[in-house]
Amino acid sequence: MDDFTKVVRIGTVPISYSERLDRNVMRSVFCKIVYSEGRLSITGVVAPRRGGDCVGCGQIDRYLAATVSTNENPDTFTPAPDWTREQVREFLRIWRDWHLNDMRAGSSVQRAYLHEHVGRNVSYEEACEKLARVGLLYDQGYLVNGKPYRYGTAWLHEEVPDRVLYWLRDLPDTDKTPAWV
Repeated sequence: MDDFTKVVRIGTVPISYSERLDRNVMRSVFCKIVYSEGRLSITGVVAPRRGGDCVGCGQIDRYLAATVSTNENPDTFTPAPDWTREQVREFLRIWRDWHLNDMRAGSSVQRAYLHEHVGRNVSYEEACEKLARVGLLYDQGYLVNGKPYRYGTAWLHEEVPDRVLYWLRDLPDTDKTPAWV
């Protein structure tokens, strides 16, 4: 897959800029997707304003996941034109699974074990402890410099599947110009 950069507007969320406002105002959420030299990076901006101010920016995926969730209430999130809630959920899943695919602390075997038995939000120390208990702290099947890989001793690269990259590349283009452009 060739390198690409894409800006998308996934929808709107309610924002109150002042406690004096009787109601929230719906503001746009934009995301920037960059795939370059085998590395995927996704960042977001909630309610960007001219001059650089915004409500939130950077790794906003957890905030969005909580906002979008399964709640179909348009007062909490409204998808942008050509987007569905299901597309937004898939986008957030891809963000969670593939963002910074060149910074994996564990081999695929180590990550799979941790994901299945511990979960995604685990400290380095806890991950090492859990892996050591089952003999996976050193992955005998994944060699680095001729030695079994010890969890967390390097940033490992994992190729993003083409189907994921094509899906991201083919997302609807933003229907509004972000304030930073």
